[in-house]
Amino acid sequence: MASWATKRRWSYISIISIVIIVLIVIPGFFTFYKAPTCFDGIPNQGEQGVDCGGPCQVLCQTAFIPAKVIWADSEMVAPGTYNEAAYIENPNINGAAVDVPYTFSMFDEQGVLISNNSGTVTIPANRNTLAFVGSVKTGTRVPAKNGVTFKFNTPPKWVKAYDTLGDIVIKTPTFHANSDPALGDVGTTLQAPIGNNNLKPYNNVTVFAVLLDNNGNHVGFSKTLIDTIPPGGQVIAPFTWPYSFAGNAVAEEILPVIDPVFSTQ
Repeated sequence: MASWATKRRWSYISIISIVIIVLIVIPGFFTFYKAPTCFDGIPNQGEQGVDCGGPCQVLCQTAFIPAKVIWADSEMVAPGTYNEAAYIENPNINGAAVDVPYTFSMFDEQGVLISNNSGTVTIPANRNTLAFVGSVKTGTRVPAKNGVTFKFNTPPKWVKAYDTLGDIVIKTPTFHANSDPALGDVGTTLQAPIGNNNLKPYNNVTVFAVLLDNNGNHVGFSKTLIDTIPPGGQVIAPFTWPYSFAGNAVAEEILPVIDPVFSTQ
């Protein structure tokens, strides 16, 4: 059996150990311990990769399908002034990418660079969209047919999001094109009614229009902005072109875009 002195010595040691734990170990733990986050560069909370997947909003590269650029083109809006657009297809139902940097390059018939134009594009979940640059000045130089290239400067960084435009209804647009100067009506207009079946308004809606020919190829594109689509209401998205698409454009695709709502699930 342990002597009374041995028991007392162990009691002192236990008390000192408790004091050390309370005064040093516990404060040190809370001083230096950092809870796992989605921004610490360590897969330490059930993530599928480093700071992606699992509880993190950012999706891992293996969790999404890359966006596909279907076409890139320019369109004259006035002599020496062109718009540029690239059609981006997003196959990700629950993935959006915000402010993805890109560059358009425009070339003439000799393959000489006319301009580089950079910007950012938001790719909404489960929807296609356009990257769009307006009023590019070319002076006396003319872009070649198929003389526009488009590239993402960095790969889209996908975030969990859901389609925020499920209650948007695109109704049959009114298309008018005439090339008879005698009628004073040289140009093309497209008016697209957009309805809102939601109980809340849609604000700051960007709407793109793509005109298509008989083979489904694009022949024109444009962009307009809508301040508000009221709940249960409807607005007209207007588009105009300074020349006629009569006999060329037979269909249209309307692409509304708003900032994505991120999922917390």
